[in-house]
Amino acid sequence: MQKLLLFSLLIGLSAKNYAQSTSDKNLPVKDATELLKDVEDSTNKLDKPTSYFTAGIAMGNRLLSVNNKVANSKQTSQNALIYTPSIAYQNKSGFNIAAGTSLLNDSSKGFTVNQYYLTTGYQLQDNSNIDFSIAYTHYFIADKYSTSSSPIQNDLFTSFTYKNTWLQPGVAFDFSSGNSYETNKRGRYYDSITNKLKSYAFIASVSHEFSWESVLKEDDGLTFSPSFLLNLGTNKVTILHKTNATSVAQLVGKKGKLTKFQNTKFGAESVGIDIDASYTIGKFTIEPDLYLDYYLPATTTSRITNVVNISLSYKF
Repeated sequence: MQKLLLFSLLIGLSAKNYAQSTSDKNLPVKDATELLKDVEDSTNKLDKPTSYFTAGIAMGNRLLSVNNKVANSKQTSQNALIYTPSIAYQNKSGFNIAAGTSLLNDSSKGFTVNQYYLTTGYQLQDNSNIDFSIAYTHYFIADKYSTSSSPIQNDLFTSFTYKNTWLQPGVAFDFSSGNSYETNKRGRYYDSITNKLKSYAFIASVSHEFSWESVLKEDDGLTFSPSFLLNLGTNKVTILHKTNATSVAQLVGKKGKLTKFQNTKFGAESVGIDIDASYTIGKFTIEPDLYLDYYLPATTTSRITNVVNISLSYKF
Protein backbone atom coordinates (compact mmCIF):
# COMPACT_ATOMS: atom_id res chain seq x y z
CA MET A 1 0.00 0.00 0.00
CA GLN A 2 2.84 2.38 0.88
CA LYS A 3 4.54 1.81 -2.49
CA LEU A 4 1.22 2.35 -4.29
CA LEU A 5 0.68 5.70 -2.60
CA LEU A 6 4.22 6.81 -3.32
CA PHE A 7 3.91 5.75 -6.96
CA SER A 8 0.62 7.66 -7.26
CA LEU A 9 2.34 10.72 -5.87
CA LEU A 10 5.05 10.44 -8.52
CA ILE A 11 2.44 10.14 -11.27
CA GLY A 12 0.72 13.29 -9.98
CA LEU A 13 3.99 15.21 -9.93
CA SER A 14 4.85 14.00 -13.43
CA ALA A 15 1.42 15.09 -14.74
CA LYS A 16 1.87 18.54 -13.21
CA ASN A 17 5.28 18.92 -14.82
CA TYR A 18 3.84 17.83 -18.18
CA ALA A 19 1.19 20.55 -18.03
CA GLN A 20 3.74 23.23 -17.15
CA SER A 21 6.40 22.39 -19.73
CA THR A 22 6.35 20.23 -22.81
CA SER A 23 10.11 19.87 -22.50
CA ASP A 24 9.64 17.83 -19.35
CA LYS A 25 6.98 15.49 -20.72
CA ASN A 26 9.38 12.60 -21.21
CA LEU A 27 10.63 12.07 -17.63
CA PRO A 28 13.48 9.55 -17.79
CA VAL A 29 12.59 6.18 -16.25
CA LYS A 30 15.87 6.16 -14.34
CA ASP A 31 15.05 9.47 -12.64
CA ALA A 32 11.57 8.29 -11.58
CA THR A 33 12.94 5.04 -10.19
CA GLU A 34 15.66 6.80 -8.23
CA LEU A 35 13.16 9.29 -6.83
CA LEU A 36 10.85 6.49 -5.70
CA LYS A 37 13.77 4.69 -4.07
CA ASP A 38 14.87 7.84 -2.24
CA VAL A 39 11.38 8.38 -0.81
CA GLU A 40 11.13 4.70 0.23
CA ASP A 41 14.53 4.84 1.91
CA SER A 42 13.50 7.92 3.88
CA THR A 43 10.27 6.23 5.00
CA ASN A 44 12.07 3.01 5.99
CA LYS A 45 14.51 4.96 8.13
CA LEU A 46 11.57 6.33 10.13
CA ASP A 47 10.22 2.77 10.66
CA LYS A 48 13.51 1.25 11.82
CA PRO A 49 13.87 0.29 15.51
CA THR A 50 15.63 2.77 17.80
CA SER A 51 17.23 2.55 21.23
CA TYR A 52 15.45 4.25 24.13
CA PHE A 53 14.90 4.39 27.91
CA THR A 54 11.57 4.08 29.72
CA ALA A 55 10.84 5.26 33.25
CA GLY A 56 7.54 4.44 34.89
CA ILE A 57 5.47 3.27 37.81
CA ALA A 58 2.89 0.48 38.06
CA MET A 59 0.13 0.12 40.66
CA GLY A 60 -1.77 -3.09 41.35
CA ASN A 61 -3.24 -5.56 43.82
CA ARG A 62 -0.59 -8.27 43.37
CA LEU A 63 3.16 -8.51 43.65
CA LEU A 64 3.98 -7.65 40.08
CA SER A 65 5.57 -10.42 38.03
CA VAL A 66 7.23 -8.71 35.10
CA ASN A 67 5.89 -11.11 32.47
CA ASN A 68 3.64 -13.83 33.87
CA LYS A 69 0.07 -12.79 34.75
CA VAL A 70 -0.80 -16.41 35.56
CA ALA A 71 1.88 -16.49 38.28
CA ASN A 72 0.48 -13.20 39.61
CA SER A 73 -2.99 -14.73 39.92
CA LYS A 74 -1.60 -17.40 42.28
CA GLN A 75 -0.13 -14.84 44.68
CA THR A 76 -1.89 -13.45 47.70
CA SER A 77 -4.09 -10.44 47.00
CA GLN A 78 -3.25 -7.30 48.94
CA ASN A 79 -5.70 -4.89 50.57
CA ALA A 80 -3.28 -2.03 49.91
CA LEU A 81 -1.95 -0.98 46.54
CA ILE A 82 1.48 -2.22 45.54
CA TYR A 83 3.61 0.42 43.79
CA THR A 84 6.38 -0.65 41.40
CA PRO A 85 8.62 2.12 40.05
CA SER A 86 11.02 0.95 37.33
CA ILE A 87 13.46 2.00 34.65
CA ALA A 88 14.24 0.08 31.45
CA TYR A 89 16.51 0.29 28.44
CA GLN A 90 15.56 -1.15 25.05
CA ASN A 91 18.34 -1.46 22.48
CA LYS A 92 17.49 -1.29 18.78
CA SER A 93 19.05 -4.76 18.37
CA GLY A 94 16.28 -6.22 20.56
CA PHE A 95 18.20 -6.74 23.81
CA ASN A 96 16.83 -5.03 26.91
CA ILE A 97 17.39 -4.65 30.64
CA ALA A 98 15.17 -3.30 33.42
CA ALA A 99 15.18 -2.82 37.17
CA GLY A 100 12.45 -2.00 39.66
CA THR A 101 11.22 -2.28 43.22
CA SER A 102 7.88 -3.15 44.85
CA LEU A 103 6.60 -0.85 47.60
CA LEU A 104 3.59 -1.46 49.82
CA ASN A 105 1.99 -0.13 52.99
CA ASP A 106 2.61 -3.02 55.39
CA SER A 107 0.18 -3.15 58.34
CA SER A 108 3.02 -3.68 60.83
CA LYS A 109 5.96 -1.85 59.19
CA GLY A 110 4.26 0.96 57.32
CA PHE A 111 5.25 2.00 53.79
CA THR A 112 8.28 -0.12 52.95
CA VAL A 113 10.24 -1.89 50.21
CA ASN A 114 9.03 -5.46 49.71
CA GLN A 115 11.30 -6.67 46.90
CA TYR A 116 13.57 -5.58 44.05
CA TYR A 117 13.89 -7.11 40.62
CA LEU A 118 16.37 -7.14 37.76
CA THR A 119 15.43 -8.47 34.33
CA THR A 120 17.19 -8.87 31.02
CA GLY A 121 16.01 -10.31 27.74
CA TYR A 122 15.52 -10.06 24.00
CA GLN A 123 12.54 -8.92 21.91
CA LEU A 124 12.38 -9.47 18.17
CA GLN A 125 12.35 -6.13 16.34
CA ASP A 126 10.86 -4.96 13.04
CA ASN A 127 9.01 -8.16 12.11
CA SER A 128 5.47 -7.92 10.71
CA ASN A 129 4.81 -11.67 10.91
CA ILE A 130 5.71 -12.75 14.46
CA ASP A 131 6.35 -11.45 17.96
CA PHE A 132 9.03 -13.27 19.96
CA SER A 133 10.53 -12.44 23.33
CA ILE A 134 12.53 -14.14 26.07
CA ALA A 135 13.42 -12.74 29.48
CA TYR A 136 15.04 -13.81 32.74
CA THR A 137 14.07 -12.03 35.96
CA HIS A 138 15.60 -12.32 39.43
CA TYR A 139 13.72 -11.04 42.49
CA PHE A 140 15.57 -9.88 45.59
CA ILE A 141 13.33 -10.32 48.64
CA ALA A 142 13.65 -7.66 51.35
CA ASP A 143 11.74 -9.57 54.08
CA LYS A 144 11.59 -13.31 53.42
CA TYR A 145 9.18 -13.94 56.31
CA SER A 146 6.62 -11.38 55.18
CA THR A 147 3.32 -12.87 54.00
CA SER A 148 3.45 -10.34 51.16
CA SER A 149 6.75 -11.64 49.78
CA SER A 150 6.72 -13.48 46.47
CA PRO A 151 7.66 -17.19 46.52
CA ILE A 152 9.39 -16.68 43.16
CA GLN A 153 13.00 -15.51 42.97
CA ASN A 154 13.96 -16.81 39.50
CA ASP A 155 11.72 -16.58 36.47
CA LEU A 156 12.44 -17.51 32.83
CA PHE A 157 9.67 -16.53 30.42
CA THR A 158 9.47 -16.82 26.62
CA SER A 159 6.56 -16.14 24.26
CA PHE A 160 5.73 -16.42 20.55
CA THR A 161 2.79 -14.85 18.67
CA TYR A 162 1.82 -15.17 15.01
CA LYS A 163 0.45 -11.84 13.77
CA ASN A 164 -0.72 -12.47 10.19
CA THR A 165 -4.27 -13.51 11.08
CA TRP A 166 -7.15 -11.53 12.60
CA LEU A 167 -7.12 -13.83 15.62
CA GLN A 168 -3.48 -14.09 16.62
CA PRO A 169 -2.45 -17.44 18.17
CA GLY A 170 0.35 -17.51 20.71
CA VAL A 171 2.24 -19.80 23.05
CA ALA A 172 4.40 -19.08 26.10
CA PHE A 173 6.61 -21.13 28.42
CA ASP A 174 7.57 -20.20 31.96
CA PHE A 175 9.92 -21.76 34.52
CA SER A 176 9.87 -20.34 38.04
CA SER A 177 11.74 -21.28 41.19
CA GLY A 178 12.20 -19.85 44.65
CA ASN A 179 11.65 -20.18 48.37
CA SER A 180 8.97 -18.96 50.74
CA TYR A 181 9.30 -18.94 54.50
CA GLU A 182 7.01 -19.05 57.52
CA THR A 183 7.37 -19.48 61.27
CA ASN A 184 5.01 -20.86 63.90
CA LYS A 185 5.55 -20.20 67.62
CA ARG A 186 3.69 -21.52 70.64
CA GLY A 187 5.25 -20.85 74.01
CA ARG A 188 8.83 -22.08 73.96
CA TYR A 189 8.27 -24.19 70.86
CA TYR A 190 8.88 -23.00 67.31
CA ASP A 191 8.65 -24.45 63.81
CA SER A 192 10.49 -22.71 60.95
CA ILE A 193 9.30 -23.85 57.52
CA THR A 194 11.02 -23.41 54.15
CA ASN A 195 8.98 -24.14 51.01
CA LYS A 196 11.13 -24.73 47.93
CA LEU A 197 9.12 -24.16 44.76
CA LYS A 198 9.68 -25.29 41.18
CA SER A 199 6.97 -24.50 38.65
CA TYR A 200 6.64 -25.19 34.92
CA ALA A 201 3.89 -23.55 32.88
CA PHE A 202 2.73 -23.70 29.27
CA ILE A 203 0.28 -21.02 28.13
CA ALA A 204 -1.74 -21.13 24.90
CA SER A 205 -3.51 -17.95 23.86
CA VAL A 206 -5.50 -16.24 21.15
CA SER A 207 -5.82 -12.46 20.88
CA HIS A 208 -6.60 -9.52 18.65
CA GLU A 209 -5.34 -5.95 18.82
CA PHE A 210 -7.61 -3.04 17.93
CA SER A 211 -5.72 0.19 17.29
CA TRP A 212 -6.62 3.78 16.49
CA GLU A 213 -4.35 6.72 15.65
CA SER A 214 -4.90 10.47 16.13
CA VAL A 215 -7.75 9.90 18.59
CA LEU A 216 -7.58 13.25 20.40
CA LYS A 217 -4.42 14.75 18.92
CA GLU A 218 -2.16 14.11 15.97
CA ASP A 219 0.56 12.45 18.09
CA ASP A 220 -1.59 10.06 20.12
CA GLY A 221 -2.79 6.48 19.70
CA LEU A 222 -5.02 3.94 21.44
CA THR A 223 -4.84 0.13 21.47
CA PHE A 224 -7.22 -2.41 23.00
CA SER A 225 -6.09 -6.05 23.22
CA PRO A 226 -8.33 -8.79 24.66
CA SER A 227 -6.74 -12.25 25.03
CA PHE A 228 -8.03 -15.69 26.02
CA LEU A 229 -5.61 -18.07 27.73
CA LEU A 230 -5.41 -21.77 28.60
CA ASN A 231 -2.84 -22.40 31.32
CA LEU A 232 -1.22 -25.80 31.79
CA GLY A 233 1.52 -26.64 34.24
CA THR A 234 3.03 -28.63 37.06
CA ASN A 235 4.42 -27.66 40.46
CA LYS A 236 6.78 -29.27 42.93
CA VAL A 237 7.10 -27.98 46.50
CA THR A 238 9.71 -29.38 48.88
CA ILE A 239 8.90 -28.60 52.53
CA LEU A 240 11.71 -28.38 55.10
CA HIS A 241 11.04 -28.05 58.85
CA LYS A 242 13.39 -26.73 61.52
CA THR A 243 11.83 -27.16 64.95
CA ASN A 244 12.59 -27.76 68.62
CA ALA A 245 9.26 -29.54 69.10
CA THR A 246 10.35 -32.96 67.87
CA SER A 247 7.68 -34.92 69.67
CA VAL A 248 4.91 -32.62 68.46
CA ALA A 249 6.27 -32.76 64.91
CA GLN A 250 6.29 -36.56 65.03
CA LEU A 251 2.70 -36.59 66.23
CA VAL A 252 1.50 -34.11 63.58
CA GLY A 253 3.53 -35.83 60.89
CA LYS A 254 1.89 -39.22 61.52
CA LYS A 255 4.33 -41.77 62.97
CA GLY A 256 7.28 -39.41 62.79
CA LYS A 257 7.03 -38.62 59.07
CA LEU A 258 6.55 -35.00 58.09
CA THR A 259 5.21 -34.08 54.64
CA LYS A 260 8.27 -33.54 52.47
CA PHE A 261 6.82 -33.02 48.96
CA GLN A 262 3.69 -31.57 47.39
CA ASN A 263 3.57 -32.32 43.66
CA THR A 264 0.95 -31.73 40.98
CA LYS A 265 0.92 -33.59 37.68
CA PHE A 266 1.16 -31.68 34.43
CA GLY A 267 -2.30 -30.67 33.26
CA ALA A 268 -4.78 -27.87 32.73
CA GLU A 269 -4.72 -25.51 35.71
CA SER A 270 -6.89 -22.57 34.67
CA VAL A 271 -8.44 -20.52 31.90
CA GLY A 272 -8.17 -16.77 31.82
CA ILE A 273 -9.05 -13.58 30.01
CA ASP A 274 -6.71 -10.64 29.80
CA ILE A 275 -8.01 -7.19 28.88
CA ASP A 276 -5.21 -4.75 28.11
CA ALA A 277 -5.52 -1.17 26.88
CA SER A 278 -2.86 1.41 26.10
CA TYR A 279 -3.08 5.12 25.35
CA THR A 280 0.03 6.97 24.15
CA ILE A 281 0.38 10.70 23.63
CA GLY A 282 3.81 11.96 22.66
CA LYS A 283 6.28 10.16 24.94
CA PHE A 284 3.77 9.36 27.70
CA THR A 285 1.84 6.06 27.94
CA ILE A 286 -0.89 4.93 30.33
CA GLU A 287 -1.75 1.22 30.31
CA PRO A 288 -4.54 -0.31 32.43
CA ASP A 289 -4.78 -4.11 32.53
CA LEU A 290 -7.26 -6.59 34.01
CA TYR A 291 -6.61 -10.34 34.19
CA LEU A 292 -9.32 -12.77 35.37
CA ASP A 293 -8.34 -16.37 36.14
CA TYR A 294 -10.66 -19.34 36.66
CA TYR A 295 -9.01 -22.26 38.50
CA LEU A 296 -10.00 -25.68 37.08
CA PRO A 297 -8.92 -28.39 39.63
CA ALA A 298 -10.91 -29.09 42.79
CA THR A 299 -10.36 -26.47 45.49
CA THR A 300 -11.90 -25.30 48.76
CA THR A 301 -11.23 -21.65 47.99
CA SER A 302 -12.63 -19.32 45.33
CA ARG A 303 -11.92 -20.43 41.77
CA ILE A 304 -11.85 -16.87 40.42
CA THR A 305 -8.94 -14.53 41.06
CA ASN A 306 -8.14 -11.17 39.53
CA VAL A 307 -5.02 -9.17 38.81
CA VAL A 308 -5.56 -5.43 38.39
CA ASN A 309 -2.71 -3.23 37.25
CA ILE A 310 -2.24 0.24 35.81
CA SER A 311 1.09 1.65 34.65
CA LEU A 312 2.37 5.08 33.66
CA SER A 313 5.57 5.48 31.65
CA TYR A 314 7.71 8.08 29.88
CA LYS A 315 9.94 7.23 26.92
CA PHE A 316 13.18 9.11 26.32
